[in-house]
Amino acid sequence: SREGIRRCQDLPESAFGDPTKARYLVIVSHRWMDRYNCDVRTEEFPEGLRLSTMVKRFDHFFSISGVGRGRTLREKRWRCNFAFTSGSDVLVFFDFMSLPQIGQAPDGSVVERTPMETLLFQECLPSMGVLYSMFP
Repeated sequence: SREGIRRCQDLPESAFGDPTKARYLVIVSHRWMDRYNCDVRTEEFPEGLRLSTMVKRFDHFFSISGVGRGRTLREKRWRCNFAFTSGSDVLVFFDFMSLPQIGQAPDGSVVERTPMETLLFQECLPSMGVLYSMFP
């Protein structure tokens, strides 16, 4: 089975890109489903509702399926440019997977951030508004 969205701390190092090499930087803002989970799995969305819809949207903009879409010639050309990135030059900032989060173990117990994770989170938190307002 595929894994859904995981906390930043639970991701492999290879999941993180280099913003200096990214052709596109996408900042995702979303509503969390509850205090410890930003996504929910359903029968219709076994990998998670947020993950499934986000992948569908990214595929629409950043894959070959985006070619020719759009209402105007300008929008079609813009989509064509995005489509030929092949996903390799697109870096996504998704808070749950980009910043250390408090988690919940399978038994329901809370998994706190480590002191180093807390420090990193507190250092980043004041800049979140800038991210969301500069990259709408």
